[in-house]
Amino acid sequence: MCGICGIVNTDSQREVDEKELRAMTETLRHRGPDEDGIWRGGGAGLGVRRLSIIDIEGGHQPIANEDGTVLVALNGEIYNYRELTRELQARGHRFRTKSDTEVLVHLYEEYGEEMPAKLNGMFAFALWDDEKRRMFLARDRLGQKPLYYRQGGGRFAFASEIKAFAELSDFTPEVEPDAISHYLTFGYVPHPCSILKGVAKLPPAHCATVTNGDVRLRRYWQPVGEPVALDRNEAEERLRELLEDSVRLRLVGEAPLGAFLSGGVDSSIVVGLMAGQGEGRAKTFTIGFDEKRYDERRYAQIVARRFGTEHVSEVVRPDVVDMFEKLVWHLDEPLADSSAVPAFVLSHLTRRHMKVALSGDGGDECFLGYPRHTAVWLSGGLERLFRRALPGLLRFTPSDIGGRLQSHANRKEKSGQGSLGRWWHRMPAQEKNLLYRWKRFARALGEDAVGRFYNWICLFDDESRDGLMTREFRATIRGESGRYRFEKGEYPARMHSDVGRAAAFDMEYYLPCDLMAKVDRTSMAHGLEVRSPFLDHRVVEFAMNLPDSFKMRRGRGKQILRSAFADILPRPVRRRGKMGFAVPVGQWLREDLREMARDLLTDGVLVRRHIICRSSLETLLANHLDGRVDNGRRLWALLVLEKWVRLFL
Repeated sequence: MCGICGIVNTDSQREVDEKELRAMTETLRHRGPDEDGIWRGGGAGLGVRRLSIIDIEGGHQPIANEDGTVLVALNGEIYNYRELTRELQARGHRFRTKSDTEVLVHLYEEYGEEMPAKLNGMFAFALWDDEKRRMFLARDRLGQKPLYYRQGGGRFAFASEIKAFAELSDFTPEVEPDAISHYLTFGYVPHPCSILKGVAKLPPAHCATVTNGDVRLRRYWQPVGEPVALDRNEAEERLRELLEDSVRLRLVGEAPLGAFLSGGVDSSIVVGLMAGQGEGRAKTFTIGFDEKRYDERRYAQIVARRFGTEHVSEVVRPDVVDMFEKLVWHLDEPLADSSAVPAFVLSHLTRRHMKVALSGDGGDECFLGYPRHTAVWLSGGLERLFRRALPGLLRFTPSDIGGRLQSHANRKEKSGQGSLGRWWHRMPAQEKNLLYRWKRFARALGEDAVGRFYNWICLFDDESRDGLMTREFRATIRGESGRYRFEKGEYPARMHSDVGRAAAFDMEYYLPCDLMAKVDRTSMAHGLEVRSPFLDHRVVEFAMNLPDSFKMRRGRGKQILRSAFADILPRPVRRRGKMGFAVPVGQWLREDLREMARDLLTDGVLVRRHIICRSSLETLLANHLDGRVDNGRRLWALLVLEKWVRLFL
């Protein structure tokens, strides 16, 4: 795992400033603490900070082809590099190292810009073709590794993290208004937008060709295709084969490997397959909390005993006030996902023992594992029931009832009258609270299928988001709404069911922009590489094209996983529901974070720059601190944004 950066000047006679390139590279030191590498020539430059995993002694970067005309810098791992190496050697290519990075230059020589489709891995790489004066960039299919870029001042620059651009003499960071709107909607900034004006994310499964200052983007992969034509038993066998091979590929490397173990279905399957293929005892890592509903250690211990792993488990009581600034700095962009806190702590714990860990990330997106998938499935079923089975018995559909209930509650709340309004708006809002989930479900019934899912995933819905931002700031927003992004997404448009479209949206946006961003930043903060077998593109393609009925039954997801791996999963794990890597952020904001929240938010930069309306923010904070409403997730999002603005702008 590494951090990469580079510059290409439009004028080939203008050499890249070495001091500037080294400063960009040094900013990424945490991503690659083992060594650095710099190359310059022909008006271009590449920089690398390396975390040595494969060919520790020989895999120094950047790596060139035989005559030095093609050079590459890689962040990530190419899992099928051995197979590709043999194929390329048979075609006459000569290799000087045993690293996975070198395969890229020879693959480019053989296949040109079609090469990314040959790769199985998590990667972001930059390849310089000196003869054509062309920079070629590519990002892995699921967006596990980040890559940002910008144009301006007669040059093109790219980096693994946006903080590296601050080292450029012609760059002044300025917030992108559309990104703020999206962040308040989703809790993350969706690609291709970034939080900074003039800086873009290379989307997952895309490559970019940069020639004479012109940037051309192309998608090289998408997972939705023909439906899987297998019966249930055949599908289970195929799924097992794919995951076993995915785990096998991710055990490659010279550094010792371990695994994150939550005790959930996904991580337990990964640990079970890892234990069956590895040499010696696998090492597993779990953290827990004193508060029982956020603690999964009991299930993790069951799995660890089942497979005889060397298990490391710790109860954490993180000093969130003390670590908050460091966490936000490493997140690089604002990210409202409070599970970044335990991910940060778990990565620190694991890195004390090893450089590489496998995880169960991606299982929920592939196999309908989130409560929101259940909500979409259930609400769609109710809609069909009311419209088709009972048209003459009931006057209103669930949409009618849900919409009228929400509208009535809003009117009563605004007027201060009525128990319904008070009850509706003051119901406990903790994510693990059943009443909270029912409230969100009932509210969503007032929408169509797209609206139901959109409301379910929103941090702030359209009305509350617009009320939070000042009128002055709203006037600077130019782009499309979050709902438009869902409706026009590449993957969702190809799916044939509501729940399939919901899962596809998660795959296209939530996975790379929230989940993978969190995993990458919190692990790289400690120089730890995390590999996710469920995100092997073969597994994803197979899962996305399975019938919904194979994945969800009676509103419960991951059915095919539970049955295909019934012999691996201990019974308590197989039967348990989704818990998630959550933290008691609402409680923290009333206790440990109370003073920090007041100090940062009530007279913060967001208010002083007229981005956030002071009165709306004060109401949000007061309602939470007084215990009337749990606004924990929303306030955490605003705290992260406020701290990010202070650190980066």
